[in-house]
This record gives sequence, structure tokens and C-alpha cells, in this order.
Amino acid sequence: MQKLSDLKNRLLISIVIIAFVFLLINFSYLVYLKIASFVVISCLGCLAGLEFINILKQKQIVISKIFFLIFIISEIFSFFIFSQYEEFKILPIFVFLVFVIYLFLSNFKQIENSILRISTAALGFLYIAIPFGMLFPILYMQNQDGRYWIFYLLVVTKFTDIGGYFGGKLFGKRKLAVHISSNKTIFGSVSGFFFALLGSSVFLFFSNPNVFDFNLTMAISLGIILSGFSQIGDLSESLLKRDAKIKDSSSIPGIGGILDMVDSLMLNIPILYCYLLG
Repeated sequence: MQKLSDLKNRLLISIVIIAFVFLLINFSYLVYLKIASFVVISCLGCLAGLEFINILKQKQIVISKIFFLIFIISEIFSFFIFSQYEEFKILPIFVFLVFVIYLFLSNFKQIENSILRISTAALGFLYIAIPFGMLFPILYMQNQDGRYWIFYLLVVTKFTDIGGYFGGKLFGKRKLAVHISSNKTIFGSVSGFFFALLGSSVFLFFSNPNVFDFNLTMAISLGIILSGFSQIGDLSESLLKRDAKIKDSSSIPGIGGILDMVDSLMLNIPILYCYLLG
């Protein structure tokens, strides 16, 4: 009964989040909504950053919370600027370089465990700030309406999650990676692939070829690739939590934490970015 109640709460919260995200993306080309999009993504990045810091604390690794969040916002902002002015495409790399220099300088007086602090902070930056920031160049593409690609990214990724969840619950017996996530099954993984292809195909069927450059080959190949990396992203976050011996990245009702909510997107965003803009 408790599990059914949790599922209903998760479903209700998911519907509200989906509606909000849909409206934000759909009107994101309006000037004020561009600013709102940056604020929302920055807030999500900061919340994810705080969760990552808390994960590190479970391993007795302490990094500067303020500076870590400042650099996350700075990197997201640099991608936002690049998405509006292509001549600033070097800016995200510059911010990352400054962040790495800061990491070394900040550890000059505290040598013990400096390798751990520098490497884990850099991992957090790569894992959180860069994927969140890459959303903007995809969204505000110069030659296409990037909103379609963002919707496609969300559809394929979340269809993978849905297929994996229900396929695993209903028919999954053999575990996929029991030492990382006890709920993941091989059948659930295969089901996730089929659901991703279904979502990709439905998106292809309803898309307008005049505004969205998409074909059957792309629907199949991207569907498979994004579904695969979605599942790897999910397991990757589970790996971090398992090592830190925590169940959820946070305690937000219905979703657990921001990292729990976006884990399957964190590898897919860079994959799609490289595909479209690389």
C-alpha cells in the first residue's frame, strides 16, 4: 500500500514537473523566458551541486561549497552566452580552465588529500555544470529550432526510464548490476531500449520535417545510443550513492533528489550536444 502511495505521489509530481518544463521550453525563445530558463537551469545546477557535495561528505571529502556553486553558475552562464553569441564559444573552456587553476591554488596550503579534493571537485564540475550548460546551445541552435531536440532528448530518455521501470517490475528476474542497483534487471534494460525506440519513432511520426531535420535512420540510431547512455547515466549516479552508502541524493518528496531526477540525462546531454554541434 505504501509503495502504491509513493508511486502516485511520484506520478503527480512528475506530471507537474513535465507541464512546467514543457511550458518553459515551448516559450523559451521569448526574451524574458530566456532569462527565466537560465535562472531555472542554474538553480537546478546549484541544487545538484549541493547534493554532490553532500555525497562527498559521506566519504569525508570536503570542498568549498560557495566557490563550487559559483563556478557551476559561471559555467552554465558561459554556455548561455555562447548560445546567444557564437563568437564566445571559447568561454566555457575558459571558465573550466579558471576553475582548475582555482582548485590547485586553493590546495597549496593544505597538501594532505589535495588529490582527492581536486579530482572530485573536477568530476562534479564535469558531471553537473557542463551537461546543464550544454542545454542552451542545443536549445538555441542557429540553423534549427532547438526546442524540438530538447523535447526529443527528454522523450527518449524518460521513455527509457519508464520502460526500464515497468519492464523490470513486471517481468525482470535476472539482475543487471546487483552490486550497484538491486532494482535494475536485464529485462528492464531491454525494455528500456524498446520504449526508447518507440518514443523516438512516435516523435518521428508527429514531427514536422519543415522545422525539424529528423529521419528514420536518426530515429533508430539516436534512440539506441541515447537509451544506452541513459541507462549508463542512471547506473553511474547509483554507483556514487552506493559508494557513499545513501539511498537518495536528497530528500525532495516524490523524486528523491535533483541528481536522482536527472541522472539519466547527464550523459545524454553531452552526447546530443556532440552529435548536433560537434
